Amino acid sequence: MAEAFYVVENNRVILTGRNGLAVHDPEGREYTRELGKDDNARQIAAQLLRGFRTKVRGDRVSGFDGPLTYPRLGKI
Repeated sequence: MAEAFYVVENNRVILTGRNGLAVHDPEGREYTRELGKDDNARQIAAQLLRGFRTKVRGDRVSGFDGPLTYPRLGKI
């Protein structure tokens, strides 16, 4: 789970850090989106966070993408 902060200014959701400043990915892109008539700012912020996290960390989380191996159980 990732933690996100956001503000809404001029009908735009802006993904921010704890300090209230807009976050930027390594390419300098800000993560913002204009709110539609029926949009929920919190849901839009969650979508922006997913995109930001993927851009910064990649598609996979280390240690959670491999196969699970279990020991063989004996007769019961």
